[in-house]
Order: sequence, then C-alpha cells, then structure tokens
Amino acid sequence: MDLHSALNMFDEFSMTNPGPLASFVGFTDQEVQILCADFQMDYDEIRRMYDGYCFEGTTHVYSPRSVVSSLLTRSYDNFWNRTETFEALRDYIILNFNGLREIITELLAGARKKINTTTFANDMAAFSSADDVLTLLVHLGYLAYDYKAKEIFIPNSEISSEFCNAVESAGWDNITNAVKKSDALLSATLNKDCSAVAAGLEDAHMETSILAYNDENSLSCTIALAYYSAREYYSSFRE
Repeated sequence: MDLHSALNMFDEFSMTNPGPLASFVGFTDQEVQILCADFQMDYDEIRRMYDGYCFEGTTHVYSPRSVVSSLLTRSYDNFWNRTETFEALRDYIILNFNGLREIITELLAGARKKINTTTFANDMAAFSSADDVLTLLVHLGYLAYDYKAKEIFIPNSEISSEFCNAVESAGWDNITNAVKKSDALLSATLNKDCSAVAAGLEDAHMETSILAYNDENSLSCTIALAYYSAREYYSSFRE
C-alpha cells in the first residue's frame, strides 16, 4: 500500500514565505500611491491603516480588500473581515495557552517576537505550542512576519484595533483599561501636566503587571501601551 500522497511535487507559497509571489499577496506601495492619487485620498492615512506586511524583496504590502473598501467608501475605517478561525483561536489566547496572553500584550505595545513557524502542521484546531497559534494568525493575516528576522508583529492600525476588540471581549480588563486611559495620558503629556503623567504611567505599570515588573523590555511595552492612542498622530520608534 502506497502511503505517500500523489500530490507531493508542488512548491508551497504562504504568508510566511510567499517567494516570487510576494508582490501579488496585496497592493504594493507604488500601486497604492497611484490609487490614492486617482481617488484623491490621503496616502499617509491609507498607509497607517492598511500597510505593514513585508516579504523578502517587497517591503510594503497592503491589505487589498481594506484599501479597496476605503477608496470606495472614501473613509479610513476598519474593514477587516473576522473569521471563525480567529474566534476559535481567541479561546487559546483567553486561556493564556503557553504564555499567549503576555505575547499578545507585547505585540499590542508594538514589540516584535521571534517564533518558530516550522512546527505548524496546517491544522486549524490542534496546537502543540504558542508558536503554532501565532503562525496560524500569520497565515490568517492577523500578524505580519519578517522572514529574515523570523519575527512577528502587528502590521497596522486596522489589525491593532481588531486585537484591542478581541482583548476587550476576552475580559482582559487590565490591558483594556491601559489602552482606554491612553487618551487622558496623551492629553496630560501635551499639557505638560507632570503629576498626571506620572500617575498615568504608574497606573499603566500596575495594569500590565502580567509582564515582568522590573524588566526593561516590559517597561518599554508598558509605556507603549500607555500611549496607545498617540499612534493616531505620531510614529513611535524604539531606541
């Protein structure tokens, strides 16, 4: 009896390594610039909302459906289609499967995490590690993957808001509170209210105490989450 599949001579291209098909995964930067000029839309806002995927040889790849919806409705909104698979994965995140809760928190704060994608077996239900769940999120488009660095990250503002919605519905009140208070903290910072800024950062530090309290990287994530709403107006870069 032949135990091998008859269909085993194909090359596989995926979101982790699309190879020569990278430029066809979504709209490229040049295509979006042309579309924005044709539709008289703000290129910088489109880029903030829907860019962020990157592949070897193609540094800017945009979510095609979101860009098209934005151009047709002439609005910069969240057009992401949620999937049943993501709803199922949320259960693993809620249960903090192999430390997923901390990882998602750090990703929301703008961090990158190195993962091993090779253990994922194209199974939508059975996972042996947090890396398997995160790899599936890459394939679904919820996370971007830097093939060279082997790192994942949240690609853009649209997807970040989806994770915030998931976190809120999951009952992570501490993280949700830190994000919700970010408007007040940003306002206090712009108004040079030192006492309010100090109190806001202290609250955020306590809210995100699921991370290592005295760890430098965790503190950086705490500050990034505390100033979450600033992303709408500013681009932040780590040292």
